[in-house]
Amino acid sequence: MHVTQVKSEKLKREYSITVPSADIAEKIEARLKVIGKDAKLPGFRPGKIPPQILRKNYGQRVLGEVLDQVVSQSSQEAIAKQGERPALKPKIEIVGDFAEGKDLTYKMEYEVLPKAPEVKLADITLDRPKVTISDKEVAEALEKIATQSKDFAPVVRAAKAGDAVLIDFKGFMGDRPFEGGEAKGHQLELGSDAFIPGFEEGLIGAKPGEKRDVHVEFPKEYHAADLAGQKAKFEVTVHEVREAKASEITEDLAKKLGFDGLDKLREAVKAQMEGEVAGAVRTRLKKQLFDLLDEASPFNVPEVMVKMEFDSVWQQVQNARKSDPDSEDFKGKSDEDLQEEYQVIAERRVRLGILLADLGQKQKISVNQQELTQAILQEARRYPGQEREVFEYYQKHPEYIEMFRGPILEEKVVDFILENVTVKDREATLEELREPEEGAEKSEGASKGDKAKKGAKKQ
Repeated sequence: MHVTQVKSEKLKREYSITVPSADIAEKIEARLKVIGKDAKLPGFRPGKIPPQILRKNYGQRVLGEVLDQVVSQSSQEAIAKQGERPALKPKIEIVGDFAEGKDLTYKMEYEVLPKAPEVKLADITLDRPKVTISDKEVAEALEKIATQSKDFAPVVRAAKAGDAVLIDFKGFMGDRPFEGGEAKGHQLELGSDAFIPGFEEGLIGAKPGEKRDVHVEFPKEYHAADLAGQKAKFEVTVHEVREAKASEITEDLAKKLGFDGLDKLREAVKAQMEGEVAGAVRTRLKKQLFDLLDEASPFNVPEVMVKMEFDSVWQQVQNARKSDPDSEDFKGKSDEDLQEEYQVIAERRVRLGILLADLGQKQKISVNQQELTQAILQEARRYPGQEREVFEYYQKHPEYIEMFRGPILEEKVVDFILENVTVKDREATLEELREPEEGAEKSEGASKGDKAKKGAKKQ
């Protein structure tokens, strides 16, 4: 095998590799002999087929197998000889028209994984906001819960915004009812924006016992393609109009929410708030840390890895933009503006990923099977009632389990870093912690709506 370097530019490498025809011929003959031991052809006993007959019947298949083997083996040897680590799988291209009996020449291109600079943890100081949840803040949270846990009592009058109506409904496209557009005994709060635009508004003024047709138009971006942008009519029967009454913070409210008493509810609310604070503090610490690492460790990253990351991020951005086109993240920005912005974010993520992976490797930080299993179980809990199916899916497709490894490894490396840098606490308020941090990273993806009835319900 002969290896010639054609290009060495920053992280890009290109080599010309030639494998002598004699090496290829030797492998072909060896493979044909193996096949000949068990091959069955009319008129010949196994193991007694003449070489020329074997070549005639199996030559092309064997040639393809041998070429794949030769390219794989020789490319790995060439990379090992150079002492380089490709960022991704090398691109291979055969030069010219190969024919048996000729040398094989192919071109190999890849970008090398850069050597990450040393991270001096002793030089890093992070600012950690310290928030103590007060009794007043717990009381305010309970007030919100009471407001959200309002009760509805039947009234004999016309429905208005804020009321709930107990209804049966059936949706039609023209004269044809459509799948998922029917429900009975459904309570709908008017003004909740839970159904498609126009549906709730169409029931304002309805009285108990009234039958009413509500005409709507499904949004053009509606999840069900057969309904998107279409006009529809819903035949609605209003059984009751129910007036909202805010719940009082009492033992009854606690029991209604599944707690043994008000003290237990108060404890649970405080614990949840403390958990939210801990998560927000960690997010801020990570952002500080990543900003410092990114600024202190500039180095070139493989373009191919940046492109992959950008493509993934850009798909998420497009989905988010489609579901919420009026978001402040997108207002007044062209595709070119957004692409430039997220190109920087993609490059930053790749650089930080390389830094963290390198640090994890040096510290022998790894992800074990138990941690992967726990991550799958946590993912399954996101789909109540389908946990078993989700878990079985990952059992049948172990290749998808690997997508959990990166995030778990990142968190473990971050834990290690936070234990080995200087962290200074400062008093902060809950309100301050809840305010969005300037320059915070964009969300990784659009939130997914509830997969409930696809007829009238909005997603």
